[in-house]
Amino acid sequence: VTPHFQSGLFDSVTNVTFDKVDKFKMLDMSSQQGEVVRFAKIDDGFMVDDPVMATGNIEAWLQNLVDGMQSTIKNVIRMAHGEVQEQDLETFIFQHPAQVSLLGIQFLWTSDMQTAIADAKKDKAGVSRAVKKSDALLKEMIVITTRSTLGKNERKNLETCITVHVHQR
Repeated sequence: VTPHFQSGLFDSVTNVTFDKVDKFKMLDMSSQQGEVVRFAKIDDGFMVDDPVMATGNIEAWLQNLVDGMQSTIKNVIRMAHGEVQEQDLETFIFQHPAQVSLLGIQFLWTSDMQTAIADAKKDKAGVSRAVKKSDALLKEMIVITTRSTLGKNERKNLETCITVHVHQR
């Protein structure tokens, strides 16, 4: 079945890594861009490995794989939601898969704008401050793109974040 990953069995998942000792244990999933996400769950506020087992008939273990992918991505997003407020922007963007870092930036923008609009009656300058904060975030992302140390995929991820952020204005 694994050769079919590259032919589109799952969108954006081109490979699954199996454990070297337990050949039925799937450890992580990889994208065509080289992003690797370990199968994990949240335990006491931390991400811990949660391998997916390829046991039983093909339909059963493929369903286990689908469930593991969905659960893992949901948990990665849940953790990222808290981390986006705590980490510096560059660390956040490059620590997470591209779609998750993009979503985190959208979390920031949405939260700032929602607060500004909700407080607009009592704080007339709130929306203006939120727009300035959004502009500062955009400038920070642009500065990061000037670094010569960025890899091709990191640069592409950052450029996508910038493009979406500009369109949110």
